[in-house]
Amino acid sequence: TELPHDYRLNRDKKISPEVFLAKRKALYLAEELRSITGRKTELPKINTDVSSLELSKRIRKLLEVDYEIINEIIETKPKDETVLSYYKSLIEDKFFIPVLEHPLKSTGVRAFSVFGDVSVMVLNESDQNEVRLFSLFHEFCHLLKRQDGICTVDIEKDKDNQPEEKYCDEFAAYLLMPEELVRGALQMPLSNLKQIDALAKKFGVSKVVTLIRLKELNILNQAQYNKLKIDLESLNKKAFGRRN
Repeated sequence: TELPHDYRLNRDKKISPEVFLAKRKALYLAEELRSITGRKTELPKINTDVSSLELSKRIRKLLEVDYEIINEIIETKPKDETVLSYYKSLIEDKFFIPVLEHPLKSTGVRAFSVFGDVSVMVLNESDQNEVRLFSLFHEFCHLLKRQDGICTVDIEKDKDNQPEEKYCDEFAAYLLMPEELVRGALQMPLSNLKQIDALAKKFGVSKVVTLIRLKELNILNQAQYNKLKIDLESLNKKAFGRRN
C-alpha cells in the first residue's frame, strides 16, 4: 500500500533545532508587534517577474538610499552605526519588517525570513557585518516574492541548481553595488587585494562579493579574478589557520 505523504519537518536533520527555536521566537515577536502597534508589514506592490537587476533598481529607488550617509559612516566609523544598521533601519522604517540577529553559530544557516502579516528577517549574529548585510538583502528578496526563505551553507554550495537562490544573490549584489557607482569608484588598473578591500569598504560588502561583482561587470577578466581569488583564500588561511 502506498504510504501517505510525510509532512514532518527536518526529518533528515539538515537544519539545527536552534534554527526552529529562532523561528518560533521571530514569529512570537511578529505577533506581539502586530498586537501592540496594530500595523502590518507593507511590502511594495511590485512585479518580481523581472530580471534581478531590474528589481534591484526599483527597490533601491523605493529605499531612497543616501550614499553620502553611507560614505560618512565608512569614513567616521561611529561607534553605534554601521552600513548594516543603516540599511536595516531603512527596511524597518519603510516596510515595517523587523530585522533580528540571533546566535545561530554553527547551525550552517546564514539567515532566514518569515513571510506573514508582520514579516521578519533573522540574521546570524555570528557572521561578520559584511556577510549579514548581503544576507539581509538576499532574504528581503524572498519577502518581495511573498515567500519564506532560508539560506544555508549547503544551498550556497549548490545555488547554481537553485534558480530562486541565485536570483536572490544577484538581487543583493546589484542593489548593494550598483554598476554606475562601482565604475565611478574604481581606481584602475586593479591589481591587488588592497584595492579590492578599499572598494569593498566603500559599499560595506565583503571582498568576495566585490570580486564576483567586478567579474560580472567584466572589469576583471577570468585570469585576474582567479589570481585575486587565490590571493584572498591564501590570506584567509594565514589569518584563521583554516579556510574561512
